[in-house]
Amino acid sequence: YNRWPTGEKASEAWIYVAYYSEKGGKKDDAIAAYKEYLKKWPQGEDVEFAKEQLAELEKPAETTTQGQGGSQ
Repeated sequence: YNRWPTGEKASEAWIYVAYYSEKGGKKDDAIAAYKEYLKKWPQGEDVEFAKEQLAELEKPAETTTQGQGGSQ
């Protein structure tokens, strides 16, 4: 990701990269982009969003058990 610009819209671009990486199933890329955003723009406009998304992505996967209290 070091090829990204550092201009006025760069912080917004990082959030888009992270968000669409996540939506596209590229979890590792999304995590890396959110972390880079937080590193480069610790006071940025989207800091809270980035932290929330990163926390969700870094949560351990929940395991589900079939047949406990639900109907199918």
